[in-house]
Amino acid sequence: MVEKNDKDIVSYVSGDYHSYVCFEKDEDNFIIVATYPPLEGLYRRLPSAPSIVQQPSRVLFIRYKQGVSDDFKFVAGVWKKGAGVGEVFVTPRASETSVSVDNAEIAVEYSFDNLNKNRTHYNFVIRRSTLRFIETWTAPSTKDKSSDQIHEGGHCAEFNPAS
Repeated sequence: MVEKNDKDIVSYVSGDYHSYVCFEKDEDNFIIVATYPPLEGLYRRLPSAPSIVQQPSRVLFIRYKQGVSDDFKFVAGVWKKGAGVGEVFVTPRASETSVSVDNAEIAVEYSFDNLNKNRTHYNFVIRRSTLRFIETWTAPSTKDKSSDQIHEGGHCAEFNPAS
């Protein structure tokens, strides 16, 4: 897709985004997580906590299955830093999709209605130092009152923003 200059893919792995492209083992599926990194001049102090600064930003989460976009999340949040805490990206508690980014990991979580008319909880985590990821789907069991889980994993490639 990159070699064919697919405009969607190229726009997420170049330019201003800090992106991770994650490939599932033995599957024709991949995921792009693209963060818009903080810019030092855009931080503003919080009136309620003057030792913390923040700036609005966004994260994109796109899943491709067999070369076709299957899921897309545009998630608004804020970069925060200060008070002894490094830079972190967080989403508001009321967000349907939760995203957190820190120096160690990137995590994306959301729930959706499944075909059994239950809710499935999805969790995706990239360990930034190893460029490995794990994704987990958890749903109520159709057999009893327990939960069923499916785990997948693989490796990611990292693309830094253009300077």
